Amino acid sequence: MLLKLINFQDDLEDNEYLEIALTNLFNSHLEKKHIIFATKELFQAVVSSNVFSRRVRNLAEYLLTNYRELRAIPEKISAYIEIDLNLQQVDLNKQEGMPRRLGYGFFIDSESVHRTNFLCEDLMDCNFYKFIGDFYKNEVDANGLVINLEFRNGGGSGTKRNYDELIRNNKMCLCILDSDKKHPYGAKGDTSLAFNGVADKNFSHHIVLEMHEAESLIPMGLINKALESGKISRAHVAVYDSFLRVFEVDATAKKYLDHKKGLEVNAAAEIDERLRREYWKNIIPRVNGIPKNRCVTRLECECREPCKVVAGFGDRLLAHIIEELEETSPRKLRSFIKDDLYDDWFTIGKEIFSWGCASNKQ
Repeated sequence: MLLKLINFQDDLEDNEYLEIALTNLFNSHLEKKHIIFATKELFQAVVSSNVFSRRVRNLAEYLLTNYRELRAIPEKISAYIEIDLNLQQVDLNKQEGMPRRLGYGFFIDSESVHRTNFLCEDLMDCNFYKFIGDFYKNEVDANGLVINLEFRNGGGSGTKRNYDELIRNNKMCLCILDSDKKHPYGAKGDTSLAFNGVADKNFSHHIVLEMHEAESLIPMGLINKALESGKISRAHVAVYDSFLRVFEVDATAKKYLDHKKGLEVNAAAEIDERLRREYWKNIIPRVNGIPKNRCVTRLECECREPCKVVAGFGDRLLAHIIEELEETSPRKLRSFIKDDLYDDWFTIGKEIFSWGCASNKQ
C-alpha cells in the first residue's frame, strides 16, 4: 500500500521513536510490502542522516532518483494512508470524507508494517480476487509494481470474528465479501450481514459486493476456455449454454444466479413471492433454448427430486477457473472481460491494487 509521509519537521536526530518508525517504514518498501512516498526534503534528510543504516539511506537516494515515477502512483489508486511525522498518535477511526491518517507511533512496532492482510470467506476467493487486482494493474499500466497481500481465510461465517481480531491487533486489512443475494431485492447472507454498521479504521477497509458469490464475476468466455481445455468437465457444456441463454434475456442475472448449484424452480418462484418482486418470473418464461418440462413452464414443482431451471457447474468451479487463469495471458484475459463485467473488475481490482501495491524494483 502507498504510505505517504507528511508533516516532516526536519528533526531526525533527537527522536528515537520517529527513527524506529521510519526505519520500519523504509524497510517495508525494501521488502516489497508497501510503497513509501514523501517530499524530496524528507528523502534528502534521510540520505544525509547518520542515524539510519546504509541500506535505508540507499533506498532514500533511490526514491529521490525515481521521484517522478513515485508521483504517478497516487492517481492510480483509490486509497492510501497518510502518516503524520509530527504526531505520535492519532485517532484510528476513519472519518467520513477525510484521508486515512495514522501517527508515526503506529509503526514503531515492526509487525505493523507487515504486508496488508487480505481477508475473504475462504482462500480460494483471495486467489481469484488477486487476478482481478492484476487485471486492474495491467489496465492502468502499473507494471513496475506488484500486488503483495497476506491471504487470510475468513472461514465463512467466522469472517467477521477474524476481521475483528485483525483490527484489535492493529493489522492493516482489506476484507471483501460477496452478498449471497439471490435476487436484486433479496437480503444479504449472514456472513455479509454481520458487517452491517461496521465502521472502517484508518488502516482497514471492508467491501460487500452486490454479487451473490465470487463466481458471479467469472467471465463466461473464461468458463468456455476451461471447458475447451478440460479443466471443467465437458458434461457441463449444456449448463454453459443454459447460463448464456439466461443472461441473454437479462444480464443482471449474472450477479444473482448461483453458478455452483444452479437455480431450482421452487426457489425462484418462492423468492419472488416473498419479496413481492417478480424478477425470476419475468426472466424464466423468456429464456429460449433450455429444457423446459411442465415444472419449469408452470414455475411450480412437486417432484421428489426438485426440478431446476438451470443446473450448476459444481462446487469446484472457482478452483478450475483459477487453474485456467494461471495459464491465461493478461492480453487473453482482457478479451474475456466484456462490458457487463468490466466496471466490476476495474473497481474491485482498483481496491485490491490500492491496498496491496508494492514496488517490484527495490
